[in-house]
Parts: sequence; structure tokens; C-alpha cells
Amino acid sequence: MRIQQLWVGWLVLAASLAAQPLQVVTTQPDLADLARRIGGEQVSVHSLTSGTEDIHLVSVRPSMLNRVRKADVFLQIGMSLEHSWVPALLDAARNPRVRPGGEGFINGSAGVEAMGRPASLSRAEGVDLHPEGNPHYNLDPERVRVLARNIAAGLSSMRADQAAQFTANLQSFEAELDAKMAAWQATLSPYAGQSILETHDTWVYFAERFGLKIQARLEPKPGVAPSAGHLGSLVEPAKLAKVRVVIAPRGKTESAEKLAELIGARVLVLPTSSTTDGDTAGWIVFMDHVVNSLAAGLKP
Repeated sequence: MRIQQLWVGWLVLAASLAAQPLQVVTTQPDLADLARRIGGEQVSVHSLTSGTEDIHLVSVRPSMLNRVRKADVFLQIGMSLEHSWVPALLDAARNPRVRPGGEGFINGSAGVEAMGRPASLSRAEGVDLHPEGNPHYNLDPERVRVLARNIAAGLSSMRADQAAQFTANLQSFEAELDAKMAAWQATLSPYAGQSILETHDTWVYFAERFGLKIQARLEPKPGVAPSAGHLGSLVEPAKLAKVRVVIAPRGKTESAEKLAELIGARVLVLPTSSTTDGDTAGWIVFMDHVVNSLAAGLKP
């Protein structure tokens, strides 16, 4: 009788734990938004960053360690975007479930077709190199589709009994994505073939998807600040290409403003991910903002 009671108690406890939402921790808000969309009520999601900081230069805080220690799932962009802080965070958290190879670790970039793999990792080629390719694939809706499928697969492996719901949520997201893609293409199609300038090697996936050309980058090499001479070398080619827009990140607009003035272009300060709150909270809302801002900037 005692053994039977213990067995029943264990089953009740197991059922109770299975009913609790999966604790999902993500490295940035795009991932958190997608995890909530796909996981629904079966997940509780927290992003370790707000979307306003430089994802390359995040400092690990005690609150992050606490989150990761208790996590069932850890979700990262991958392609070495978070390489300066995530490995140390996962080591310090000592949660085998969410370390690479653990059942709760999801690498969002699995199966994503990468662009921009460097030919060399020599520091002479720049200080911000990613051996697996350019990690800003979250700016391409079709690659985000792959990311969403990775999330659905990862959650389903953790909760097989809820896989049908995760699949249904994924299909709902993809249907919304299809409609949005049509709208975004229509908004930017009048500017297909136009050239833009960017500060850092960030917008290559977006440009390819929407038919824009990246004329040049203000950084002569990834992570290397441009000299006056380098900026000067961009002026005539940019004028010949009739560049109307120079894209710059928050807080790093000085060089873009100087060059834009010389070539008669506009500076667009664009975020590279959604945020946890505000006007760009949610990946689709963020993409709406980017597409509409670029369309406005590219108008003659």
C-alpha cells in the first residue's frame, strides 16, 4: 500500500510539473516574441536584453544567472552573435538542461542559410568577425521562418504532448508572415535596385530579400571606425549610385551624418531587433517600422 501511495504521489507531482509553463529564457526580444507566439500559454518567456543595447557587448548580471539556472529552455540567435557573453553565462549558471547539447538548448540559426562567412579570421580583417556567417538573419522574414520552425521543434521536443498546439501556433504565425511579406514587398518594390550605405555589415539579408543594393559600408572592416580618408573615398561612388539613405545604429551617427551631408542623402537610425516595450515591441511590429522607415527614406 505504501509503495502504491508513493507511486500515485509521484504521478500527481509529475502531472503537476508537466502542467507548469516551460520557463524560456532568450538572448534578445525577437526570440522572446516568437517563443510566446509559438509556445502560447505553455511557456513563460523572459528576454535577457531589451533590444536597445549592443548585443555583442552585453555584461552578465546576477539576475541573468538566476534566470538561466531556473530555465527549462535557452534560446539564442546563434552564428556567434552572442559569443562574447553567452558561453560564460551558461557555464556560470550550471544548468545542464540549457547548455549546448542539452534538451532545452535551442540554437535559432540551425538550418539558416548564412551569408558573409569571412574568408579569414585574422584580426587584420576586422575586430567583429563571425566564423559561421553574418548573424543578422533576423532582418530577413524568410530566414525568420526557419527560426520559428526551430523554436517549434525545440518546444515540441520538451513537451511532446503539446506538440500539436505548438505546430498550430507556428502555422498561425507563418500565415501572418505570408500576408506581411506580401505587404512589405509591395511597399519596397518601387525602390528595387536602389543603393544604400550602412555603417556596419548588418543589413545584407534585408537588402537581398527586398532587392536593395548595399553600395558600401562606412566601416572599412568590421568593427573598425572609419577614417576621414575612407569616408572621403565613398563620396563620389555614392553620388554616382544616387544613394539616398545612410543607415546608422543608435548612438553611432556621427560618421553617417558627415557622409550624408556630402552626398545629399538622409541618415536613417534603424534598430536591428525588436524591443521588449515601446513602439517596436514584437518582431512583426519592428519589421513594419523598418520597412516603412526605409520606404520613406528612399523616396526622391
